[in-house]
Amino acid sequence: MFCQKCGADNPDDGGFCQKCGASLSSSGTASAGGSKVSAPSLGNVSDMVKGLPIGMILLLGAVLALFLAFLTGILAAAGAGDWVEGSTKAGIFFDHMVTGIMVCGILAGLAVLSKGNIPDMVKSLPMGMILILGGVLALFLAFLTGILYAAGAEGAEGTWKGSLFFEQMVNGILVCGVLGGLSLLISKGQE
Repeated sequence: MFCQKCGADNPDDGGFCQKCGASLSSSGTASAGGSKVSAPSLGNVSDMVKGLPIGMILLLGAVLALFLAFLTGILAAAGAGDWVEGSTKAGIFFDHMVTGIMVCGILAGLAVLSKGNIPDMVKSLPMGMILILGGVLALFLAFLTGILYAAGAEGAEGTWKGSLFFEQMVNGILVCGVLGGLSLLISKGQE
């Protein structure tokens, strides 16, 4: 079915154009001026969701999450008082980046799995490998964060410093595992 507004080719079961969002249905009720106006219904909502560019929304969310994690990390580290050492400030920044990488990876992976409207440039990327590399990067940053937090914990006993380190490693392993699992799902979906 072709969109009457922009001419884009759309699936026959879609209610809205995947390119411009215009309604594809020719049914509706006539208004006083003679033009057709469609009444809202639950069927239209379902069709509207089918027509949304879910893949692009997820990809934009992924980029935004990574940017906001970077910005939050900088602001949180800068906002830490003078009582916080430089190594701990760096740990605060990397801690936020690990979270940003996880959210970014999850959203990007879901974008690929959604098989929605994503640019061909993104479709051609080896997304599974990118997710695995993101997981490894998150694991490395978590390791670095743990070391920096433990080094900045002046006056703390060894067990406390160890728990700071291992807590960050658990976070890194979680991110690595989630992104690795998404990578497997993507590779199975492409077979």
